[in-house]
Amino acid sequence: MSSNQSKAPSFKKIEDRFGAFAKEGPFILMYITPNYELAFVNKSFFDYFHTVSEDQLGKPIEEVLGAESFAALKPSIDKALEGKSCNFETIISLPHGKSYFDENCVPDYDDKKNVKGVIAFLTDITEKKFVESALEESYERQILTVKSLDVGIWDWVDVDSDTVYWSSKFFELLGYDQSEVEPSVSHFLSLIHPEDQSKIFGSEEIDEVFAESPRIEREFRVRTKSGQYRWFRHSMFAVKNEEGDYRRIVGASRDIHEEKETHNQMKIYKEIFDNSPDYIILFNPEGEVLEMNQKYCEALGVDKSKKIGNMWDRATTEERKFFFEVVLPEVKENGFWQGEIELKKLANRGQFANVVVNGVCDDNGELIYLTSVMRDITESKKMQQQIEVERAKAYQSSRLAALGEMAAGVAHEINNPLAILMGAAHNLDKMLSRKEVTEEKLEHFVGMSKKTIKRIARIVSGLLRFSNQGLKSDEIHNYQLSDLVANVIDMCSEKFMSHGVQVLLSEFEGDQEVEVNRIQMEQVLLNLFNNSYDAIGDLDEKWIKLTTEIRGQTILLRVADSGSGIPEEIHERMMEPFFSTKEVGKGTGLGLSISKTIMESMSGDLNYNPENDNTEFVLKLKLHRPVGESIDEDKSKMSA
Repeated sequence: MSSNQSKAPSFKKIEDRFGAFAKEGPFILMYITPNYELAFVNKSFFDYFHTVSEDQLGKPIEEVLGAESFAALKPSIDKALEGKSCNFETIISLPHGKSYFDENCVPDYDDKKNVKGVIAFLTDITEKKFVESALEESYERQILTVKSLDVGIWDWVDVDSDTVYWSSKFFELLGYDQSEVEPSVSHFLSLIHPEDQSKIFGSEEIDEVFAESPRIEREFRVRTKSGQYRWFRHSMFAVKNEEGDYRRIVGASRDIHEEKETHNQMKIYKEIFDNSPDYIILFNPEGEVLEMNQKYCEALGVDKSKKIGNMWDRATTEERKFFFEVVLPEVKENGFWQGEIELKKLANRGQFANVVVNGVCDDNGELIYLTSVMRDITESKKMQQQIEVERAKAYQSSRLAALGEMAAGVAHEINNPLAILMGAAHNLDKMLSRKEVTEEKLEHFVGMSKKTIKRIARIVSGLLRFSNQGLKSDEIHNYQLSDLVANVIDMCSEKFMSHGVQVLLSEFEGDQEVEVNRIQMEQVLLNLFNNSYDAIGDLDEKWIKLTTEIRGQTILLRVADSGSGIPEEIHERMMEPFFSTKEVGKGTGLGLSISKTIMESMSGDLNYNPENDNTEFVLKLKLHRPVGESIDEDKSKMSA
């Protein structure tokens, strides 16, 4: 081809040839040599390819425009170099992106009819291409869009008629087949909820309804095939006729029942949120407040309608430290934290609160925000403190009552040993006067006296210890169970013996150590012994029996007596404070109630056993286990 082509004209000749038309034309004009060099371009070329300068003319197109653009232009250029005019649609990469062009290439001949170059016209058809593509796809897109949406389309072509056209989707939303619903306005109106009939308008009201805007929305309930009513949002557009009157209405109806129900529920939740007696706050992990209920706003004295800021601005250093070191790690690990705290700056006063903090995470498990519900327990805290004071008073009253019940037997507990000492002293005095004292008799009287004095000392010591108010109520130590039982029996033995009450210990194994408060534990045992004594006083058979049973880390101490049990209507209430079956003046009704409270404070319990034919109470005590001792070893000790 090159052998038949003459040299391309100079840039000046081409410019003179095309003149102002080439320079100012709305299209891109290029003159290309057979060697694919860019010999001439017009002004529009530089507007499109603004990265190209005039000093690049005369260079290969591939170098000037890039390999991708050259590859797009080359097929049409080659055809023109072969002497054939051609027209192509092509895509060329421009500095601002790719564009569609209509490319016309015309061969330029010399005097001998040889192709000496190619004149290329490029017209930007990008916008046209998009419009054509949109037009081609618009109908299909509209059909697909309508089908994909949960929207029923309808057209009331003439408001003076009763005919309306519905899309199949509308019938589907109502649960009907298309054949089951008449295509009439009157039939549709019969499906509207009676309470929503006021939202419907007739043809004579259309101009008034659409006076401000040709588009309106109404929400009302429509009866479905199942007979239930569902909320729909109806968007209506009125179309004017040639006379300027609204005589046609087209619309779309969308099922918003779940949305409406959710909205109503949210209103309820909002009412609960704002009117809750608790302090509720929503914040992110950094402390930025997202929402706060009215109770909290009032307490802090802030306006809910304004931005509240960061919650830590109102907290003490200790509160911030506690949140980030204790609360936040536990929320991240377990999803929530619950506890009791003191809010020192809430409403500018100290306040105790029971707090529950819950965390909310995103789909990746990252903590995004937290909710805190705080219940003011300041008054209940004060009340609890008052209850503790009253409980201490009741405890003391119960103990004094127990001491009062013991008073009648105290003389017997001490008088008998004193009588023994008096007798020994009298006999010893006689033997001294007769000079009959021998070393053997002296040792006998001294030994008997020591033993009796020790017994008196033990009884007095127990009474003093029991009446001692100086020992802290929460002081827990390890004591051998048999010692605790023996001390209480010593205080009651003379009273029991004088009234024929036996204490049976044949099945009692008390060599185990238990973790208790000694004074309180002895008071519980004394209360049970006194109750048994009062209950069996008139029986022919009088006994109190103690047995033990180990269960894991606890030991059960059963205190039973020869009574025939307690009626159900009584044992269901007998642990209540001030409940008593004794005559007025013979009981406070506090013994069992306080005894149960004492046992629970020592990680134990006190319960009545209705399955025993006799009257039996069961004390649950925490065992003290030396390091390395197993439960099996304990069981072997009990069975030995």
